[in-house]
Amino acid sequence: MTTESTRIPPSARKPRVTALAPQLLVEDLEQSIAYYRKLGFVFGEPWGGFYAIGVLDGLELHLKEAPSAGDSRPQPPSRMMPG
Repeated sequence: MTTESTRIPPSARKPRVTALAPQLLVEDLEQSIAYYRKLGFVFGEPWGGFYAIGVLDGLELHLKEAPSAGDSRPQPPSRMMPG
C-alpha cells in the first residue's frame, strides 16, 4: 500500500536506462554471428550482407562488418580537415 509519505515525487525520481543496444564493428560478420549464437543470441537475416541484429532476453546486439579496402559500399565522408 502506498501512502502520501512513501510516494516519491516525480521531481525526485532519478532517470534510468531502460534499453541499451550496443553496435560492434566486426571484421567477419558470419564468424561473429556464429560466436554470439553460441552465447544464445538469435539473429535475423543480415542487411546488405554487412549488418545484423541479435536478440537475447530483450537485449539487442548490433553487429556491423568493417568495410574492406575493395568494398563498394558508400562510405561516410572523411572528417579530416583539409590542409
